[in-house]
Amino acid sequence: MGLLKKALVADYLAENLVNRVFDTPKLYSGAEVLIAVYAYSLQLYYDFSGYTDIARGTALLLGIKLPINFDRPYLSANLTEFWRRWHISFSNWLRDYLFFSLPGGRTKIMPYINLVITMVLGGLWHGIAWTFAIWGLLHGMALAMTRAWWTWHGKPKQPVNPWRHAAAVFCTYQFVCLTWVFFRAASLADALALLGRIGSVSIGLENVTALLALVLLLAAAAMFVKRAWYTRAMESFAASPFYVHAAAMLLVAVAIQRLGGHNSAPFVYSRF
Repeated sequence: MGLLKKALVADYLAENLVNRVFDTPKLYSGAEVLIAVYAYSLQLYYDFSGYTDIARGTALLLGIKLPINFDRPYLSANLTEFWRRWHISFSNWLRDYLFFSLPGGRTKIMPYINLVITMVLGGLWHGIAWTFAIWGLLHGMALAMTRAWWTWHGKPKQPVNPWRHAAAVFCTYQFVCLTWVFFRAASLADALALLGRIGSVSIGLENVTALLALVLLLAAAAMFVKRAWYTRAMESFAASPFYVHAAAMLLVAVAIQRLGGHNSAPFVYSRF
């Protein structure tokens, strides 16, 4: 699963749209830049969760069961939930070793400030650049605002109205994609240029092929697969005979050779 995520989704999206648009945004329409931002959100998720799947699968061969690191994060209804589902090991580390270590945790104001400080430092962990600092600042401010809203109005009651929940998931995903622009852009000027192209509302989809659109749709649809279905499918495959495993591995190899990207891109998080 990790290899399929990496080679057939993440690398394909990066090679056929994301890298081109983020490198030279002025050559593309606003619609194409917007699609590239959504594509990057999927590329990053499938690249990093694929990396994690490979690590967990390798560990299982040695009898070690590692915890999950992603739990369908783009279905989160708020930023607090997002950070409980995205890069779980890193978010737990930020909480335990940064947030809890900052002073003033028992006061009324400092916990909100500490959230912002923690996320800015988490952004700068990826690299000393304005883009990473702004990415962390945006997430820190959003987390602080979410916490403040819950303090004043209380957390949403369960079960939540389905339409309201869907709207919250949609808005949270849009915010996360906005911050990914700063995370991915090479510089602050490039990030502003990308946002400027989106703001131009220019329409043109010449660089979005039918196959690319299909990969995007399938990658997005996979987010909505029920956890129970996925777990049952994995358990059934694990319990199947060896020739089923061999046939699946052969199909994966052929699919990567035929449909995968032409170049083997390094894992995104290998540079952090």
